Amino acid sequence: MASYLFLWNPAIDPGSFTSYEKLVQTTSPKLPYKTPWICPSKQPKPGDQAYIKRTGRKNNGLFAKGLVIAGPYARKSDGRQCVKLSLESMLPLGNEIAGTVLQTPPLDSTFWNSQASGIRIKPESAQELERLRQSLVCSPDPVAAVMDSMIGEETIGPGTFPEGAVRQISVNVFERNADARRICLEHHGMRCSVCKMTFAERYGSIANDFIHVHHLRQLALVGKDYQVDPIADLRPVCPNCHAMIHLRTPPYSIDDIREMLTAAAIEAAKAKPA
Repeated sequence: MASYLFLWNPAIDPGSFTSYEKLVQTTSPKLPYKTPWICPSKQPKPGDQAYIKRTGRKNNGLFAKGLVIAGPYARKSDGRQCVKLSLESMLPLGNEIAGTVLQTPPLDSTFWNSQASGIRIKPESAQELERLRQSLVCSPDPVAAVMDSMIGEETIGPGTFPEGAVRQISVNVFERNADARRICLEHHGMRCSVCKMTFAERYGSIANDFIHVHHLRQLALVGKDYQVDPIADLRPVCPNCHAMIHLRTPPYSIDDIREMLTAAAIEAAKAKPA
């Protein structure tokens, strides 16, 4: 079963979800919302998973999940190619899986900025997307759930920040403690410890609170009774630098990645024509 991305721009198509908040409350696997959807691609087939992403100026992000149940077919009214979707879950307005989250590994293996519906979602993206979506659907605080499920971050144990709280899902996942993250960022700020960028400077206020938190100590090597010091043991890093840190095992240090950036900048400067 494949997964496909479908797009909705409320400014262009205001009629698809006229009672959005009501649909959020009533839509479920037992009471799905069924709707035709324009889709130029012929790849989506009945039984495939469907995810809908809102585009346009406000509340951009992935907000609905369901199945393709018919199509592709030509719509009688205008001949446009459509599929029929059966949506089983919709997130409240403002609690979408934001575009900044979709650009973090492994979600970023899929091209999310398509201009038309029917782009296939890569399997590794779909698996992580479903994990993240479930955390939002089941959480009483969806915004906190996004932060707690931030892709690519290591996680911090509960209580006085012990590192040993492990859950078994498909892999071992160390549970994050929001207080440790907060203390780390209050002390070190939102600027990447490696490249010095902040998401707010690059993307504006929508990204004020977006940054990864990196453990200087490897989680797999510390004992279950180890107490994390949020200031000494944690550092803010952007997703790109974080991915490079974990490009090998054991991870590179922050200083290692800084040296790589400096060396790359020197080589780029040498390569520029005089």
